[in-house]
Amino acid sequence: MYTLVFLTKITQLQNQIKEDNKKIVKNQQLVTMLAQIKPHFMYNTLSSINNLIEANPKAAQELLCYFSKYMRSNIDNLTNEELIPFEKELDHILTYINITSICYEKEILLELELDETNFSIPPLTLQPIVENAIIHGNLINIPKSKIIIRSQRNSDETIIQIENNGESLSPIAKVENKKSVGLTNVEFRLKTLSHGRLEIRDNSQGTIVTIYIPTSVKIANSKN
Repeated sequence: MYTLVFLTKITQLQNQIKEDNKKIVKNQQLVTMLAQIKPHFMYNTLSSINNLIEANPKAAQELLCYFSKYMRSNIDNLTNEELIPFEKELDHILTYINITSICYEKEILLELELDETNFSIPPLTLQPIVENAIIHGNLINIPKSKIIIRSQRNSDETIIQIENNGESLSPIAKVENKKSVGLTNVEFRLKTLSHGRLEIRDNSQGTIVTIYIPTSVKIANSKN
């Protein structure tokens, strides 16, 4: 009798923990949404479109298409609690880089060294890291700016690396013991949605952000 009551209480407690976790995810989604709505980025992009309309209508049209695609993808992903295919996130990164390149008239080289692509990640995982590299890593003002994305898989984890040749992303984390809002959100989503983790380290020519996702994580449908 006491065993049955105990097991019932345990089950109720587990269910309550699941509900609490759902509420935490919802609250974090709101934080992520607010973090992703960047007035300066939107203003700069719209201003660039306006300036290009007369000077270069073709470039203005191209930028408008990229911006529309970027915003639509952001809105879709911010309300998505499911994992998405890695290649879908890569496409979002390419869109963001294209926008930045046109707005700042600065070519940013993106190199892909992908040994593994058939896996899933939380939405808006890589794009904020790339954005941090471009803005906070000051890639806009560095000659021959470059971002390298690598992926590989071992028996336990899928490993994604985002390397850049800009300024360090991690001094704030080291000095003030905190990460930017964008990286904090990425870390939370990785842990909550895929049991993943994130590491940041400097190398001799920039910063490397490494993401680890267990291979046991279910692969998302490519139509998601």
